[in-house]
Amino acid sequence: MGGCPLLNFGTEADDTNPVVKEKVNRAIKRGQELLSGIIEKGISNKEFRADWNSADFATVLFAMLEGGHLIARMSGNNDRMIAIGNTLKK
Repeated sequence: MGGCPLLNFGTEADDTNPVVKEKVNRAIKRGQELLSGIIEKGISNKEFRADWNSADFATVLFAMLEGGHLIARMSGNNDRMIAIGNTLKK
């Protein structure tokens, strides 16, 4: 119970089930595309700097949130997730 389905399935299927691996990969790419679109809208609205690379930042954001979620689950507290959130806000 719990956890991120992408991380859970991706970790298990990366070298055992190519069909699941591809589905997880597509879901990750879609998530990054959605984040990139939000960032692009923020750039257009002058909420974010115009020189941001939205695709690169979406990848970093996604990875930090996934990793932070794993760390928080394993440690039993949200301290590192809070640090990640603070870093992303900067």
